[in-house]
Amino acid sequence: MNKDKLQEMVDAINNVSESFEAFNKVMNGGPSSYYFERMIEFYEGCMKASKFKIGDRVELKETVTDGWQGRNHFMTAGAKATVMDVDYYKGKYRYDIIFDKETWIKDWGPDKGEVDIEDKHQFCFPQKRLRRVK
Repeated sequence: MNKDKLQEMVDAINNVSESFEAFNKVMNGGPSSYYFERMIEFYEGCMKASKFKIGDRVELKETVTDGWQGRNHFMTAGAKATVMDVDYYKGKYRYDIIFDKETWIKDWGPDKGEVDIEDKHQFCFPQKRLRRVK
């Protein structure tokens, strides 16, 4: 270990210490349980406000033409899926979904062509690209 590395470690420890002191000042305004309960309530309220919930049936509003290389052949307008998880990131809701029909293209062997996948994957889409299945 050299002197510069040791100085980096000391600086990092000081930053943690300053952050912990600031956190303690906030928490000293009331019992910590109050603040933790508020954080959980904010999270729960955010999830309740989402358009879709876990287990909801959704479909793609339009065919995917960006990203998902090698997968977008089954991501067509109207492709049905189930919501598996809800997230809120950078001011927008995002949903992990599993498509009813996920396939891949096998380009070799006797069963060359489109093949159904048994162990399906979760794909993350923003709310604006999904609609509820009617």
